[in-house]
Amino acid sequence: MTEPLGVRSDLQEQLARHMKRPEGTIKLGKMRPTERSAAVHLQVVAGSHVFRIHRDAEGGYTAIHGCPGIGTLVAKVEPKVTGEVYPDVWVAWSPESLHLYLVDPANPSQIVTAEGTASNLRLWVDINGAVTEVGGGIEGLSVWAGGQPTLGPPAIDLWDLTLFAVNTLMEGRSEAGYMFDVAVANSALGMLVTGLESYSQARFVELEGEGIPLNAEAVIRKLGTREEREQLRAGIVPGVIADAADEAAVANALAERFSFQGYEKGNTLFGQGYGLRYGVQLDLDPPALKRIKVLLGYRHRIAHVSPLVVMLNSRDVPPEEPEFTGRAFAERARREIDCFVRSLHAASLRLRPPQTRGS
Repeated sequence: MTEPLGVRSDLQEQLARHMKRPEGTIKLGKMRPTERSAAVHLQVVAGSHVFRIHRDAEGGYTAIHGCPGIGTLVAKVEPKVTGEVYPDVWVAWSPESLHLYLVDPANPSQIVTAEGTASNLRLWVDINGAVTEVGGGIEGLSVWAGGQPTLGPPAIDLWDLTLFAVNTLMEGRSEAGYMFDVAVANSALGMLVTGLESYSQARFVELEGEGIPLNAEAVIRKLGTREEREQLRAGIVPGVIADAADEAAVANALAERFSFQGYEKGNTLFGQGYGLRYGVQLDLDPPALKRIKVLLGYRHRIAHVSPLVVMLNSRDVPPEEPEFTGRAFAERARREIDCFVRSLHAASLRLRPPQTRGS
């Protein structure tokens, strides 16, 4: 049995406010056992971050940090000191690393440190702030209640599931020959674009939970209704923002309302909402970004003209060279959209909250 370090709810709330950010350092002080337990355990849920710091009965220390963008890292210091020696415990985290430091105030030059490594155990936070441990090869776990999703895979996991589905589809063979390849390739493109949309929608919400402030008013100024834009000019907060319970609810409302399927719409949502612009923050050259626009256009034509479209760019031929669908096209599209998603994800991990006075 373990006990939390501190029992006041206001302490947990204060820690959560300070630790809801993509990187930071916190000093926990000494983790002293009580008369009822030789072990001490602290858990802090800060947005979509989960922090667990544990001192076991033998004097070993473990720090765990989980968040959607990076997964879960674990840093551990094995018991090295006997007797009642309780060092100050420091934890530093970022999208790249997790560090656990044990500092003896009587001898601060002797610092014991441990660096986090990836864990198969993942910690997910649901919409109510409860933590679910996911491991053992479980993929695609989702929970719904009252017709609403309450828990689901992180955005990057959703994308990996899309790639798995596309790869499975493309392993199929048929005596129909080329026309089967056409149907498979066109279906694969539709799945890739839908996967891109699902990833983007989920990541848009995750960023707020990871501590990147959402500029909801900027999104509404660009994409909202005429009435909403007029309200903002008059100094009135539109209902989509004012009626939300918190910032996480605002992010969810905007993500559900606006589609990420179009290139420009997605660029506007991330750009206005978080300052992440495809042509600036993504490590892709203009031809690669233009290619994503082309692929999104192809998907639209397949969906609204025919699933058996063979020449994908017939409206532009000539002067352009014709591009035909098929397995080679699908494999290339898979690589290109995967590269875009990975670049977008990496760029999102580089975002930081704006600096404030005294920070």
